[in-house]
Amino acid sequence: MQTLETLRAELGTAQEDARQAKAERDSVVVDLNTEQIARHEAEKALQTISSERDTLAMINEAYQRKYGQLVDIGPRIDALVKNVDNEQGLVVLSMGEDDKVQIGREFTVYRGDAYIGTVKVIRLYPNLSGARILWLKEGQEIRIGDKASTGVGLN
Repeated sequence: MQTLETLRAELGTAQEDARQAKAERDSVVVDLNTEQIARHEAEKALQTISSERDTLAMINEAYQRKYGQLVDIGPRIDALVKNVDNEQGLVVLSMGEDDKVQIGREFTVYRGDAYIGTVKVIRLYPNLSGARILWLKEGQEIRIGDKASTGVGLN
């Protein structure tokens, strides 16, 4: 049978273990909060960088349109707009990775002979591409069925 002294010693050890466990838990909580703050700051920085990149892309596109210095980055690809969300600034094109489309590839969107705007591929699927609207001609919006091509230059 255990003596009262042994039980007190075990209680003291258990209490010390509990204090250490609480201190470790508190340390983990502080580390977690620090990591969450760092992640939030990184997400804000990414949003800022993405916005700046999009702004620079629009400036570059306007410069290229003005001075006619469009750069060919691969074979001509012709597609159709399969879906569009003008509020979100997104379109789905009928050509994808199997058709040699690459992330970052820009398409000129047109209807008949009329220029509508420019989109840039941000997501690839085997037979489809997701693209962000970079620029729209004033008063225009992209519609399902519009044509999109990498080979249409604006001078």
